[in-house]
Amino acid sequence: MADKIGMSIDNGGSVIMSIITITNDTDSNLVLAGRIIPVGESRQFDETVVPPPYRPKNDTPVIPKPVHQQGSERMAQLQTESVAVIKQALVTLEEEQLAALYCLEESAGKPRITLLSKIQDEMTRRASEGESDGL
Repeated sequence: MADKIGMSIDNGGSVIMSIITITNDTDSNLVLAGRIIPVGESRQFDETVVPPPYRPKNDTPVIPKPVHQQGSERMAQLQTESVAVIKQALVTLEEEQLAALYCLEESAGKPRITLLSKIQDEMTRRASEGESDGL
């Protein structure tokens, strides 16, 4: 279940991301955008990093968080490589780049499920490290 809760505005007045809340209504833990959501709990996400089935259904267009033009060109170039090459590059990418690469691959004509899984694994690994650092 997803609920849109607000938008962040930069000091120039433009919308830079839409924040949504995802609640895990399933019977098991849910891994989404590199984060674990325990049963019955909720987490907030930038809507652009959440796969479409988890995004709220509405008629309002989502304005994605801007990505630096050179960075998006790099992700588009990287996405043309083999899964093995991309897998090696994943540890060098920032979280926004991982999300951008995931979205590019997901929207490809024939998305590579293995690559989507590898990107998700890297996001999950980083989220796990971030949670253990906060303990």
